[in-house]
Amino acid sequence: QAAIQSMYEDSRKNLWVATLNNGAYQIAPDRTLTRYVYERNNPNSISSNLVRCFTEDTTGKIWIGTFKGLNCLDTATGKCTFYTADDKHKLSHSSVFSLCRDQQGNIWVGTQYGLGKYDRTIRKFTNYYAADGIGGNQFYDRSSCRLPDGTLVFGGTHGLTLFNPMDVTSKRNIPLLFED
Repeated sequence: QAAIQSMYEDSRKNLWVATLNNGAYQIAPDRTLTRYVYERNNPNSISSNLVRCFTEDTTGKIWIGTFKGLNCLDTATGKCTFYTADDKHKLSHSSVFSLCRDQQGNIWVGTQYGLGKYDRTIRKFTNYYAADGIGGNQFYDRSSCRLPDGTLVFGGTHGLTLFNPMDVTSKRNIPLLFED
């Protein structure tokens, strides 16, 4: 028996089911069931069995938000690539609560600390925090959506963060200057 966290239907009419501690399930239109779970000695498995949310990218890969990172699942091979706050890609926090794809194909990630944008073209995260003007740092489970005009909405402890990704300027690292 699995406690259901969320469900998502992809473009191929597969139903994805997120569970509290039993991983992710894919239910195909013909009702074939495939289960994806964390396997300690398998670097291609999902990063945690506590699965929260899903989204699909423009190439048909399924992105899975878990308690211990963001996973990109290639359903053709069954292999996952995962991202955490500890790896070189630098997700803002490893606990992923919500996912949303923008109209440019970027994956936006609501976490326990910050909002990240994964740009697949450069395979890098840009992270945004309250100091950047997003309203707050902590986002809630499954509380995101894309509106018809492209605006993304993320819910968190601070209320709603609404923005059009086309209007978000790129962040730059500006060196600090100290003067006497």
